[in-house]
Amino acid sequence: MVKSTVKNVIIVILAVVCTALAVRVWFGSFSIGGIFSEQLAGSTQAGAWSDAAGAGLVVSARLGVSPDGQAMHYFYGNLDDRGDWSYINFALRQLIEGGEFVRSGLLAADRADPQGHLSISYNFAMPATFFRDFFGTRAGFLSYHFSHFSSLAIAPTQHGVLEFTFKTDSEYFVFALTAPALYEGFQNILTGDFEGMPVQAVTWASSIAPMSLGNVAGHISYLFPSAVSQSTINGIWTYSDNFRIARFFPNDVLEFNSMPTNPTGAEVGFIEALLVAYELIVQSTVTNDVILSSYHFDADSSRWFFNFDYVLCCMVVDLAALLPNHEGHALEIQVAGGEVLSYRRLMIILSEEHYGHR
Repeated sequence: MVKSTVKNVIIVILAVVCTALAVRVWFGSFSIGGIFSEQLAGSTQAGAWSDAAGAGLVVSARLGVSPDGQAMHYFYGNLDDRGDWSYINFALRQLIEGGEFVRSGLLAADRADPQGHLSISYNFAMPATFFRDFFGTRAGFLSYHFSHFSSLAIAPTQHGVLEFTFKTDSEYFVFALTAPALYEGFQNILTGDFEGMPVQAVTWASSIAPMSLGNVAGHISYLFPSAVSQSTINGIWTYSDNFRIARFFPNDVLEFNSMPTNPTGAEVGFIEALLVAYELIVQSTVTNDVILSSYHFDADSSRWFFNFDYVLCCMVVDLAALLPNHEGHALEIQVAGGEVLSYRRLMIILSEEHYGHR
């Protein structure tokens, strides 16, 4: 009985190893650990954010698909819902584990992008170290060549080879990965049909109306670490403790403010502050996707100001058209000293109805 069990265990182990080797040959460089886990490698920067917050930052990009290098189709929001992003995700992990640097140069005004490619672009400078840590553990693979980048184009070039072009404000850096199956996958995406996309009518419903204890209480746990006091004045539901206060307004707006727990805390950089913001976003019970639309730093208060807009069906929602009386963005967050000190959110649930095609 024992010999039979041991024999079966050995057979299973050999089968797994053989499968991993086969995948390695077909896809290119492959981490056996990656078969069993999609855990993040973790950032080398200081902070207490979760993997979900880090993932939120990485997919806060605009996804572009250009079948011919000229026309570009853009998509926003939770890119994990798109098969295109799954290929990008897997390709980047393989690049950092087994790719190679090819060339670099200065960006020329007339330098054309590859004929067919997928791209991800950020409206901020993405640190090479954070990006590399998210997708792999090959230290220095990107940061040896550049510290930050704003966009990345991935293109199938010669058969079986993908080229990755990272761009800064003034330079480009090209890396290559030999991965036949991924090459075919990117080719299939680029030859797909992007015409006839359905036009959506966006509708919404309040997540807190009618104002009641049950509707509001679900939003308290991620704002307050312990029990809070509650009161209602003029239809405004108010929750507070000694350091924080949250007000739910009849116009479906939540305003949350907090006193800093460490007023003399060190000033934090952009990426760390944005991760702190995403840490609170991923805990929210309002499930609609948001995308970072603008930001700035106020030196007088040492605060980072982040503005987010809602995204639905891979497009940014036009709040001005949907809710003309609403002022501001869908979500506004202020961070100082590594803490969220202000959080203002439009508490609505969005949905869409298809009624035709472009």
